[in-house]
Amino acid sequence: MAAPTSLSSLEAVALRIVAAPALADYWRALDAVSTARGPGERIARLFRAPLAKAVRSGSCRADLKPADMPLVCGMLGATLRGSSPARRRALVKRTLDLLAAGVAAWPER
Repeated sequence: MAAPTSLSSLEAVALRIVAAPALADYWRALDAVSTARGPGERIARLFRAPLAKAVRSGSCRADLKPADMPLVCGMLGATLRGSSPARRRALVKRTLDLLAAGVAAWPER
């Protein structure tokens, strides 16, 4: 089985948020200072290897760091605005499309 890419990992996180919105609300409510070793750090740690691989391959912008991933996951929390599971899954797809452009490597200028 191939190692996950950052984008496939993001998709898994997004679908988990859709399936467990209460957990996403809990993470959002936590104070950043009190979670130095909490969910934010765990998210960053989980993305460390796939993100490093994506940066090395040039498929991801070089300035994207594991510490950015809790912010990106927070953006995925916007998918909870959907009124049904099907609508939330559609929002996940659109959000990932937008995020993919934001994390993609930029051509040298």
